[in-house]
Amino acid sequence: DVATGVRDAIEELRQNFPPGMKAEEVFNTTEFVQASLDEVVKTLLEAILLVVAVIFIFLQDWRATIIPVIAIPVSLIGSLAFMLMFGFSINNLTMFGLILATGLVVDDAIVVVEAIAVKLEQGMNPLQASLEAMQELTGAVIATSLVLMAVFIPVAFFPGTTGRIYQQFALTIVFSIAISTFNALSFSPSMSALILRRHEETRGFLGTLFRYFNRYLGWIINRYKKIVTFLIKFRGLVIGLFIVGVV
Repeated sequence: DVATGVRDAIEELRQNFPPGMKAEEVFNTTEFVQASLDEVVKTLLEAILLVVAVIFIFLQDWRATIIPVIAIPVSLIGSLAFMLMFGFSINNLTMFGLILATGLVVDDAIVVVEAIAVKLEQGMNPLQASLEAMQELTGAVIATSLVLMAVFIPVAFFPGTTGRIYQQFALTIVFSIAISTFNALSFSPSMSALILRRHEETRGFLGTLFRYFNRYLGWIINRYKKIVTFLIKFRGLVIGLFIVGVV
């Protein structure tokens, strides 16, 4: 807006220039700003598409995928509302915060949906499965969200100009985490009770793809279990290495 205003003002002044005098635009920083914002929007869309793809590949059920996917726009739009309340602008850092938040805001919803899906496989109806799962998960969802917020909130207290800039970045992420937590405790279990059904095996090309994927994932999980079982035998060494790492 400022750059456009400057151009308009120069056009007005140009009419009164003495003969032989002309105005040229030598350097315009707003071109970089505009290009950066365009790239950020593009990256945000790419991040959302990647998150949706990963959720679908691992949950392998469109009903289960819908619930975490809806949490993305709800959390991001809610974050924008908080940004408006706090007087933040849409700039490179707040948009970058939204990109990072895209991956964070679906975590709680995925955990809730997966837990409810497990209860459904055990023979419960969707409503009962949702209630049982939330009794187990409510405390864990709140705790993990508070830990995430504890990582970003201190950044908001950096002093000076740098602190002012990073305050917007950090609090944008905190806003999105808070809304996604509220979603996971209310919207996700409610939607699960309404639309989730016991998972049926996918057929066709996707079914074949999922079978190969599950076989490979199962192999990785089994190897991981063996490594963990092996390391448990040397817990003293593992704890010692952990302490050294912290130091």
